[in-house]
Amino acid sequence: MLLKENLHKFLEEYEKCLDSNTVFEIMQSHGQIDECIQYAERSKNYETVIVHYLNKKDFETALHKISEIADQAKRCKTLLKYASVLVKRVPEMTILHLKSTAFKNIQLKDLVPAFMGVEKKDLELAFDYISEYCIEKLRCREKTVNNLRFYYYVEREKSDDLVRFLKIQEEQKN
Repeated sequence: MLLKENLHKFLEEYEKCLDSNTVFEIMQSHGQIDECIQYAERSKNYETVIVHYLNKKDFETALHKISEIADQAKRCKTLLKYASVLVKRVPEMTILHLKSTAFKNIQLKDLVPAFMGVEKKDLELAFDYISEYCIEKLRCREKTVNNLRFYYYVEREKSDDLVRFLKIQEEQKN
């Protein structure tokens, strides 16, 4: 325990002087994964932390770590990078985060590939997010997002909803 405390003190004291990649390699080669993750968090190496939790299949923590990134552009870019995994594994939590102000500047069209891989059981949840939140509330007019809504209408196998949607679209066109 004393050794770990000394290691943490050393890393804090000399953080600016150390090459982070070398520190990670040494810690990983000695099986010090927890210390490696703590160091990555302290040095704001988000990729290492997020990948660690994704590999452990701790998707909620990975999503939480993405949300903690201070720089909004970097936060959105990081979420987009891992969106396919997160939408598939923790769709409800991912959508909840996407609706938060933390991701208000995310490019909705860039989320389409992630939402194409949604599980059948989560189709309604994804449909509601795309249709009600993105298109209706945020007034997204991106063709790809609107095409995704159409795709969800077809995939949901609710022909009445699909016909109603097509009629509304036809009326709006005229």
